[in-house]
Amino acid sequence: MGILLARYLQNTSDPAVEHSLQLFRSYLYRELFDRETGMVYNDICRNNDQPRLYNYPWAAEFFMEIFRLYRNPEYLESMYRALMAFYRNGGQRMYAIEIPVVDSLELLYENREYKKREELLACYRRHADFMLETGLNYPAHEVNYEQSIVAPGVDFLLQVYQVTREEKYLEMAGTQMRILELFNGTQPDWHMYETAIRHWDGYWFGKRRMYGDTFPHYWSALTGNVFLRYAEITGDMAWKKRGEDSLRVVLGLYKIKKPQVKAGKGCIGSDGEANAFDVEASCAFVYPRTVNGKPACFMDPWANDQDWGMYFYLREVDYIYLDGKSARII
Repeated sequence: MGILLARYLQNTSDPAVEHSLQLFRSYLYRELFDRETGMVYNDICRNNDQPRLYNYPWAAEFFMEIFRLYRNPEYLESMYRALMAFYRNGGQRMYAIEIPVVDSLELLYENREYKKREELLACYRRHADFMLETGLNYPAHEVNYEQSIVAPGVDFLLQVYQVTREEKYLEMAGTQMRILELFNGTQPDWHMYETAIRHWDGYWFGKRRMYGDTFPHYWSALTGNVFLRYAEITGDMAWKKRGEDSLRVVLGLYKIKKPQVKAGKGCIGSDGEANAFDVEASCAFVYPRTVNGKPACFMDPWANDQDWGMYFYLREVDYIYLDGKSARII
């Protein structure tokens, strides 16, 4: 959520949202992050009874986005320390989600942190070389095998190629792209059109704790991110279309209702105040009609982490606008 707010505020002035972001930043520093060591804790009160390496890149990405917003060197330093701590604690053998290889190195270079850039690049190279050695024998993570192991691996290899231009990384990424595609289909239903299959996310993260495949789930968009990056590198616009479709589907986790008009006509009341839209969000859509004999096919009522899907969408639109390649990507 904090990453989404920081990205949003880079293009929009909103005092209420900014206040919320500042509260989250204070919370993160107080409860979950050690500024000296870069350790990212797994629970409040700096509890690390169950260390989780996935948290490190996410914290780094937050610091990266809030640095872009405020240009405070403290946030750039926190980004760097979180990523270095990730590698000190075994990250080199992990297919972690959302490691900001290209962006982190660019920011360090732009801000004349050349030594830190070289140190981090060396970590990225070792990590990518481990993926080359591993090939298609993906290591087990919190589950043995899933789309959110393959997609982050391909994305990481593509990013390292973008930085180094060494063909070996692009070749391995191309090989793994054929595996990543297998998680997707193009069924004539928006839920399942370029949506990577996800298992039981409504059980692990939802309120109703129901098994069943989830279409969509926000991590499906990891595949869309890879398709877009592959299109950028290869120039093959077929991948761009697939990536756009993948990102668009996860927006289905947001349900926007019509605003209730207070007074006057339309969306503006007689007092000049805009009538707010009512937005519901869900962590996952449990797709089967029934699961173990119980009715399903519903959006789980709990909202958590679906903000990743919105962040990915906003990030890709912003990238194209800022880079000037086209007027609109989606």
